[in-house]
Amino acid sequence: MARLLRFIAWYIALTFVAGLILLVFAFPKHPETLRGWLIFFSLTLPVTLLGELIGEGVWRNPAAKVIEEKSAGQEFSWLRIAYGFIAMLIVFGLFWGLAIFLGINK
Repeated sequence: MARLLRFIAWYIALTFVAGLILLVFAFPKHPETLRGWLIFFSLTLPVTLLGELIGEGVWRNPAAKVIEEKSAGQEFSWLRIAYGFIAMLIVFGLFWGLAIFLGINK
């Protein structure tokens, strides 16, 4: 039972911290109803973790490793910049398309 309570306490603390960070990034937009705040804080940690997993997938895949090996020892690499730019365009495009498909982007 103590482990469950400790897990819940950590989950609430991490959700609160992640929620504050997301509110800073979304300023001045924020939920305006109790339902909106409940949805916001219930999805904050899962969405943050999903973003971290997507980032790991983008930066720790075989293509990224090959690019890193080719540009090893270089302080500045157009290849790394181009890869990061294209990867982020694809990720943002996918999420933007999903938002339009779901009717969220109004």
